Amino acid sequence: MLAVKPSNPAILPKTKDTVVKDKSFKRSSGEKRKSIKYIFTHPLSIFTKKNDVRVDAFMNVVAQHRDFFHKVPQIDCHLVAMAFDYLQRTKPSIAPSQYSSNLLFCCLYLAWETEEDSTVGVEGIVYYVVGKYPSSRDKDALTRKYEVFEWKKRLRQFHAGKDLLWKALDFNTYVHHDHVNSILSMFPDEDLYRRQRQDSELVKYF
Repeated sequence: MLAVKPSNPAILPKTKDTVVKDKSFKRSSGEKRKSIKYIFTHPLSIFTKKNDVRVDAFMNVVAQHRDFFHKVPQIDCHLVAMAFDYLQRTKPSIAPSQYSSNLLFCCLYLAWETEEDSTVGVEGIVYYVVGKYPSSRDKDALTRKYEVFEWKKRLRQFHAGKDLLWKALDFNTYVHHDHVNSILSMFPDEDLYRRQRQDSELVKYF
């Protein structure tokens, strides 16, 4: 490896034989006061790091389904944070590159079942993921029977995936409130990650 000679004498090591004085880095008293004031007014800025790979992967999946969150206002930011916690707890079995839409909705389903008593949220999830229950209007019996069979098949597949995730979590889906808040602090200051649950019992079905 070639040794690179520093072009700036200010970064040379000081020895008894070499004493380098460089005043170009000296700050004025005003600049010092400004920098100190910035640290105190922005205490977290000097510790800010880039998002974790898992956070970015999770946000990318969530961003694909903004329409769902718009039409199901009962899914609030706390349930979203719980869903992220479930994915974290399944590592290393599920890598960030494996985060998928199906996993996201399985997590949201478990989070809703853990925190809520009503079925409004899970109905919205099933409607969005599995689809609308087949209508019998203007259909012959054979066609409708086939459509119902396919719908029930998709529903069983979704619940099978949700149960596998539940097992991977050792059947423990509780997340402490303080931990939920710490997760929310990792997300950007956007409406999707700050939304509060609406009291409406209606779901705008798709």
